Amino acid sequence: MSSVRERLQAMPKVDAHHHLWDLAMGKHPWLIPPVTPRMYGDHTPICKDYLIDDFRRDSAPHNVVKSVHVQAKLSGPGMVAPDWTADSFAPFIHATIELFGPARCMFASNVPPDAIYKTFDDIYAGFYAWSERYTEAEQRALFHDTASRFYRL
Repeated sequence: MSSVRERLQAMPKVDAHHHLWDLAMGKHPWLIPPVTPRMYGDHTPICKDYLIDDFRRDSAPHNVVKSVHVQAKLSGPGMVAPDWTADSFAPFIHATIELFGPARCMFASNVPPDAIYKTFDDIYAGFYAWSERYTEAEQRALFHDTASRFYRL
């Protein structure tokens, strides 16, 4: 008879949230030295590439058979750029939507944490400005459909 831990370890799993990054792509400036301390502590140990082979190696002993790395929650600009504006943060938003597509992105207010930097109205004004270039169907995905599908609402 196996222990509970052995049984749990052998059970097939879906990792519902993980990250992958290739620092050479220049898309994760917070991981490139010099490292600025963050609110969650010293993140120097993760300031290196973490690619699919790394994830597979790390997850293999735990029988992770599927993973979710396809949703992009567009929220929290105040966490990385407290003085953000719709214009200053637009390149990040549009690059993310281009990378994932509107059907895999969702706007999220991140309040109350982001309310430290901007009002709820300011946050949504940013969402509205960023979404102007997309079709009505893509806008619906960004504001509603992706989150509804993802969270089964």
